[in-house]
Amino acid sequence: MNNSITRWILQPKETKKLFIKFFSKNIGAYDQVLQFEIVGAYRPFNLNLNAICEFPTINSNYKNLFMA
Repeated sequence: MNNSITRWILQPKETKKLFIKFFSKNIGAYDQVLQFEIVGAYRPFNLNLNAICEFPTINSNYKNLFMA
């Protein structure tokens, strides 16, 4: 992906996939808003992003830990 592209031109009914990478050093829930503008439109369009970061844990259900 070329990082120098700052504008996309989409034809009617055309779609564009976005790949969002998320990295965190702290556990928790994160919310972020990406804003997009359309040339000729008078307002920004928001894309709400939600992410959760957790440390790996062991299942504490004894039936899964000690299978008979």
